[in-house]
Amino acid sequence: MAGKHGLHVYIRPAYLCSQVELGAGERRQELKTALASKKKLRRYLREMERDGPVSFVHLQSWEKIQAALPAFADAHVARFLATGRISSLATPERRFFLEELARRFDGSGVVTLSLLKIHDRPVAWNYGFQFHGSWFWYQPTFDSHQEENSPGHCLLSRIVTEACDMEEMEVVDLGLGAEGYKERFGNSTRQTLYVTATRSLFRHLQEIMRYRVASALQQSPRFESVVRRFLGRVRSVGDSTP
Repeated sequence: MAGKHGLHVYIRPAYLCSQVELGAGERRQELKTALASKKKLRRYLREMERDGPVSFVHLQSWEKIQAALPAFADAHVARFLATGRISSLATPERRFFLEELARRFDGSGVVTLSLLKIHDRPVAWNYGFQFHGSWFWYQPTFDSHQEENSPGHCLLSRIVTEACDMEEMEVVDLGLGAEGYKERFGNSTRQTLYVTATRSLFRHLQEIMRYRVASALQQSPRFESVVRRFLGRVRSVGDSTP
């Protein structure tokens, strides 16, 4: 297709994404037993149950997801602000994107908004997808007031457990990001790729050269440090030039 449209394509490795491969038969039962036996998980749930009954729900209809999205988005924004960052859901365009996805896939079971509730109050969410044997941990968040009880950890544990009971599910995909909890849950990884396509031969060659130089520098941390210091000085001189 690239050749047909006059595009130069360059593909290089991007990220290794953690996954939970569910396996089959006894392997699934072993995975469920291992999760249920974790002392921390049981303690987190007991602590939350002091405030009321804990429940898990998975919303897939447009109407139910639409009603739950505002609280999810507000919690996501608040969580990012608490850590000194700006959430993508701070913009109305991003919120509309999630709403539109849920609306377009209404009735298909693809878009799944998972919630952990205490009484009827959600304290953890994951806006995810169920598709072609994969349950995708796409955009999670939780109520910062419950942080000490790790509601996000509890919700992910529940998703893995329920996925083990679904014959059509093969993997829980934890997506991009190198958060420590993903390594603790994951038992495999999936390589993603970075692809650039351009009609400019110069930009194509520039992209290849940039990646190969960066890869070579990473093989020599000392040389990489020297180059970074040099580039930093160049930028500082440029910034100070009237």
